[in-house]
Amino acid sequence: MTIRRPLLWVSVAFAGAVLLHIDRLPPWACAAAFALAAVRVRAAAWVPGILTRAVAALAVVAVVLARFHTLNGLTAGTTLLVLMGALKLLETRSTRDEFVMVGAALFLLLAACLDREQLTRVPLYGLHAWLCCAALAVVAYPQCPALMAARLAGRALLLALPLAALLFVLFPRLPGGFWSIPRMAEASTGL
Repeated sequence: MTIRRPLLWVSVAFAGAVLLHIDRLPPWACAAAFALAAVRVRAAAWVPGILTRAVAALAVVAVVLARFHTLNGLTAGTTLLVLMGALKLLETRSTRDEFVMVGAALFLLLAACLDREQLTRVPLYGLHAWLCCAALAVVAYPQCPALMAARLAGRALLLALPLAALLFVLFPRLPGGFWSIPRMAEASTGL
């Protein structure tokens, strides 16, 4: 059986999102995500049963909890999102599922932006956003040629660029990491 084009685009967008975190996440998590994506692309018609999916999801939560001792935080949360996204990719059947997968890839892009805020990474983030937008076009219109999807995604991102630049200039910047609590002073007792 031949693979559906939207599934291929969604898988590539998800794999690209995992690549954004390849040096920050545990190697086993990235390897598992790539392996599950490869299994899904290779066996496009196969979808695991509900019991298999439930056991796999519980196992993923247990492994992340055992490794990080929490499900909170940028690294633990991103690892959980990568692994749960890979499991979701295994069960994609409908257009809605493919839209959810592109959403997961966009959330992983957001996690990468929160983790590394350097301006030198903006082209990489822009390229991945472009890939995700093109994947959205292919999922919405499966007969859309690849070049047309790429053009549509590029045009949408170019139209969003003035608003992004305006928000970059006007949005207040907080000191330190966006997700962390600033430490003004350490706790002390007495005077």
